Amino acid sequence: MQKHAYLFMIHGDFESTYVCMSLLDDERNDIYIHMDKKTKEETFLAVKNRVAKVVKRSKVHYIKRRRVDWGMFNMVEVTMDLLREAIKGHYDYYHLLSGSDIPLQDVDTIHRFFEDNQGKEIISFNRKEISGESLKRIRYYYPKKTSGLWYRVFMKLQRKLNINRIRTDMIYQKGANWFSITDELAKYVVSMEKQVKKMFCHTRTSDEVFLQTLVMNSKFADRIYDKSFEDHDRRGSENTKALGNMRYLIWDTVSDGHPINLSMKNLPTLEQTKALFGRKFDWNQDSEIICYIYKKLKQKEWSKGGEDSCHL
Repeated sequence: MQKHAYLFMIHGDFESTYVCMSLLDDERNDIYIHMDKKTKEETFLAVKNRVAKVVKRSKVHYIKRRRVDWGMFNMVEVTMDLLREAIKGHYDYYHLLSGSDIPLQDVDTIHRFFEDNQGKEIISFNRKEISGESLKRIRYYYPKKTSGLWYRVFMKLQRKLNINRIRTDMIYQKGANWFSITDELAKYVVSMEKQVKKMFCHTRTSDEVFLQTLVMNSKFADRIYDKSFEDHDRRGSENTKALGNMRYLIWDTVSDGHPINLSMKNLPTLEQTKALFGRKFDWNQDSEIICYIYKKLKQKEWSKGGEDSCHL
């Protein structure tokens, strides 16, 4: 019997998170949780209390809290913290999820997929080669505040001095930061923590580069599940083929290029996809789709009160 560890990075929309954890609640799964330190302590305690009521079969672990900022290296640090704690349990697979993710398949189907693909690394890659724009984000040193006169002067000075942190002996790659990886790779990633910090600290969006780069420069490159490396080309359409990390999403290419919040209007493609997880979901924007998935997978209703009825 395989054992899996689910590593959660959460900061808001906790009702969606509770649904996700309830759907994954199983003796074969354990849950590791990091909550953004920007969240108030009383909220953190309330979430812990609710999780204890929702999760009955899985063991739940909380790790030390850090402040998390989009695009900053502390995203990598939290990922490392979660992996470092979880590898003590020697799991078959480690899944990094956000609080906005929902399983699209039942627990048995998810476990069957990983039994059938034992040893494969389920990781997203955008393209066959990393873009120049993405390389620029790791070539220079970036401060926390990336605006204003001081920032512009600092970046101009780096260009003038021809600062270049890119190593010529490395293959760099990029993709989504959400993954499902084996115990062997998880332990390798943790063992490379010092090198990762040296290469990627003070860069931008390194959480989407560090794992893919480590994998491409190691034996794990031969174990990648989806070697098409075309996740970027699947953006902007309701393609029912899952991305390389087996997450289903639809990119909003009109505005800011972030994933849209999935809703009932996306139900036809959600019903068809073979993806294991979907993102992003938002309880406040469309709780109906979340309740629908829960009822389909659990054969019972969900409610905010924890009873067997869904109050929409």
